[in-house]
Amino acid sequence: MTTTDRSSHALLLLALLLLSGLLFFLGLGDMGLTDRDEGRNAEAGREMFESGDRLTPTFNGELRVAKPVLLYWLMEQSYRLFGSNEFAARFPSALFGVGLILMHYLFLVHQRGQTIALFGGLMLLLNLEILGLGRMALTDSVLIFFTTASLYGFWLGLHGTGGVRRWIWMFYVGMALATLTKGPVGFAVPLVAAALYLTWTRRWQDYWQKGVPLIGIAVFIALAAPWYAAMFIVHGDAYATGAKAHTIGRFLAPMEGHQGTIFFYLPVLLLAFFPWSALLPVPLYHTLKDWYLIRRARTQPASTDTSELDLFAALWLVGTFLFFTASATRLPHYIGPLFPAAALLTASYWSRCLHDPAAKGIRGSIHLMMGVGYLLAIGFACLPTLYTTYASKMVREFPLAGQVDLGIRLLRMSIRSSCRPAIWSLPHRSPAWRSVAASPVH
Repeated sequence: MTTTDRSSHALLLLALLLLSGLLFFLGLGDMGLTDRDEGRNAEAGREMFESGDRLTPTFNGELRVAKPVLLYWLMEQSYRLFGSNEFAARFPSALFGVGLILMHYLFLVHQRGQTIALFGGLMLLLNLEILGLGRMALTDSVLIFFTTASLYGFWLGLHGTGGVRRWIWMFYVGMALATLTKGPVGFAVPLVAAALYLTWTRRWQDYWQKGVPLIGIAVFIALAAPWYAAMFIVHGDAYATGAKAHTIGRFLAPMEGHQGTIFFYLPVLLLAFFPWSALLPVPLYHTLKDWYLIRRARTQPASTDTSELDLFAALWLVGTFLFFTASATRLPHYIGPLFPAAALLTASYWSRCLHDPAAKGIRGSIHLMMGVGYLLAIGFACLPTLYTTYASKMVREFPLAGQVDLGIRLLRMSIRSSCRPAIWSLPHRSPAWRSVAASPVH
């Protein structure tokens, strides 16, 4: 890399960091907590901060088994720095959101060059899903960071040379930290993606030689298991039963009314990754098609527009999508871990389109982008009707939604997310807020 290239890289990285910081942190604490999970997570973190008990998450003094402990550890430190407020509750999510964009950019610079890295970083940043999750007191931003780190470590360890191969340890460390963030899904997402890739490319032998699987599994267990073991020792069946219900039970049966058809995540992906989702189907299809033909040895193209990294991203995306589709409990933010793969694929395709305006599928992608844009416009136009139809469900998810008037206030809530403060029991909240946060789910 020349001096000019280094300067260009440094400027692009700085610009991307500034933009990420602005979008994730600007006004982060201005809006009250918006739903039940934000309130419960924030309060559990505050109770850990107040009690000093770093083993057992609690909510209103009672054992909380819905999520593992890592987010609450992060929130505890955030409260220590910034006080008990909305900004502090959301700070870990925003910080890991910026970290995700930085990691994604640096990985792509190393693998594909600055152009695709810049496109990939911007596409991962500028979509509804990642921006939204990075500004909420939820586990998902932290989870996405660690599952992405795990899979990038897997790729570098398998394909790198020399010192780069040491990144394979991140495959296991990332899975362990993701498991401490959101339970079994933390290791399921990387394992599904890695297994699909190794099977498709017939690289299992390479993995056994380079991936140090036995030592890696030991590292994973050493990092992830102690907290779970300690919780079981201290709380026994109370923890085991609750944790089982929120993991296996959530996968096998809808929980808290969160369900949908097997097509649930198709419109979610189109809307949450908009406008880049319009570019996604073409590279996804052509990547899988090209590498299927290569695998079957029916043809060996002299050149292909899709690299093996594109194939890895495509299988990561498809595997994660199918995994969460198989779950009986479905929520829009569950598929967040596939967004780095979607951004990688889309950036690679967009770069090809800029170099070749006649690239396959560009016209169809533009039409799809327009179609999804029209659907969004129609959706905003139908907000009053949708609100009336689904008011009862909205009140279950956002307990104060019933107090929101229709018309201008509803439009502001939807577009600017300026709804009223919600559900958590920080010291400056009145007891009424506590009763809202603790309201049962029907």
